[in-house]
Amino acid sequence: MSITWPLERNEDPFIFTAVLKPVNSAIKEARDIAAFAWSYWKLGDDYIVRLVTSELITNAVRASSHDQLVVLRCYRGAGGCAVIEVWDQSAEPVVMKSADLTSSGGRGIFIVDQLVDEWTVESLAEGGKLVRVMINPERIAEL
Repeated sequence: MSITWPLERNEDPFIFTAVLKPVNSAIKEARDIAAFAWSYWKLGDDYIVRLVTSELITNAVRASSHDQLVVLRCYRGAGGCAVIEVWDQSAEPVVMKSADLTSSGGRGIFIVDQLVDEWTVESLAEGGKLVRVMINPERIAEL
């Protein structure tokens, strides 16, 4: 599937948004918001969206200092795909590492890459970066 960014939102007026402090409890809060959006859209099992959101928010929390913010947005893109965006104020780049079986971490973006249809990272003029993923619910239902 070829995606053109930025995605146009479909007619669904709901954009689920959360502005979070970069603390560990933000991971669960973001995961629950993304799962609520997925359920609201009646897209089936929410395991993948919870996992992807957890990985993205974990990276944003780790990259952020205590006085910064992390923003989560979930919305439906054109064609019915679910879009998850995570913005943080850190200039630290997103790096996909190889799956090292001996390390205890560092696999988050590798996992995201395997589960989503497409993902991008944008450095923003106002600072920080935006990580955007697109998930086709029909493909997820086949997993």
